[in-house]
Amino acid sequence: MKLKPEYFEAIVYLFEKRNGSILDDFQLDLINKFGEIKSQTDNEIIDNIIANLESNLYNKELRNSAYWSLSKLNKDELIPQFQKWLRQEFEKRNATEVYQLSIALNNLGERVFSKSSTAV
Repeated sequence: MKLKPEYFEAIVYLFEKRNGSILDDFQLDLINKFGEIKSQTDNEIIDNIIANLESNLYNKELRNSAYWSLSKLNKDELIPQFQKWLRQEFEKRNATEVYQLSIALNNLGERVFSKSSTAV
């Protein structure tokens, strides 16, 4: 199932909630607005997003949203996928997507940014 663009923000909040974050009313309302997502397990959502990414169903904007959503899971098993997509986006010179994937990898302990940098 191709996820609608407006689902990704709700997915981010859903993953954050499942990770123990406290959400505000706006975030909770957005999750409830797309109730069909709420009933899916993390793995079902992950599998769906990955299948859509691998099938090239998403344009740049949606790929970036998909990467952002997946990055909220803090799952080490996504590292190979993030690395693969990072190489693909780098080859296409898609700076925003490269940055999003770099943040995702860095948050999972993969050194992407220089230790000596003061920028991040």
